[in-house]
Amino acid sequence: MRRLLVVVAVSSALGVAVPAHADPATNASFINAVTKAGIKFSDDQSAIKAGKTVCALMDLWQAEPDVVNEVTEQNPNIRPDKAELFTVIARTTYCPQYLPPGQ
Repeated sequence: MRRLLVVVAVSSALGVAVPAHADPATNASFINAVTKAGIKFSDDQSAIKAGKTVCALMDLWQAEPDVVNEVTEQNPNIRPDKAELFTVIARTTYCPQYLPPGQ
């Protein structure tokens, strides 16, 4: 049941969050950072969607370790250490309001 609620909440949050961050330059910067980090997705749009999902989860007050776990669960080809890095890249690119103060 918890899983279903998370999926519904993320879907709802993405519906609101995606248009605000649909800037092609931002997306290109994100893809560049993910690629340089050695994180692979089947295509750029999947990576962008996953990155924006990170922010949607944070919008729901999910703690970063929980978000990293969700990234790992939803993307089984990404190791936990890469999921953590992916979460940082996504947060920095798409939702910097969740960066620690001073960064």
